[in-house]
Amino acid sequence: IISQQRAAALLAVSPGCGEAVASGAVHMRYQAVLSGLSATCPAEATRGWEILREAIDSAGRPVAPVWVPPPEARGVEVPAALGLRDCKRPRRLVGLEIASEVLRIEPGSSLCLLLMTDGANSVQVKQMAEAVAAHQGRPKAVATQLAAVASEQLKGAKDE
Repeated sequence: IISQQRAAALLAVSPGCGEAVASGAVHMRYQAVLSGLSATCPAEATRGWEILREAIDSAGRPVAPVWVPPPEARGVEVPAALGLRDCKRPRRLVGLEIASEVLRIEPGSSLCLLLMTDGANSVQVKQMAEAVAAHQGRPKAVATQLAAVASEQLKGAKDE
């Protein structure tokens, strides 16, 4: 779930601009890119449109004024159905599980992109290449092996 400010920044519109303005910004900025992508990777283009639809929804919503209770009020009761999506359907922001995804850039190619945290700074390019070659097409296996290598190297560095 994208915040209204981030959605507006992504679309280069002001928060609360309305759905028509946000849709126009999407078509102006992203139509050509996603149309070109749909020719080669229709599934990824569809996913891109889904993300942009959520950005349109978020950026186009009217800006809600912040309500502050009067100073003499002792407590405030709020029903759960006010509309805050995170209360209704919470999403985890940070997790400890490995997240991996396979996107086919070119059919039959052996291209690979690894996005790793700072904890993997000690892993060398050769070790990454070996893990990818050993587990080609299985990103969780690659991630697990690289996490083990990084963990071993961190333990070795602490022992020294």
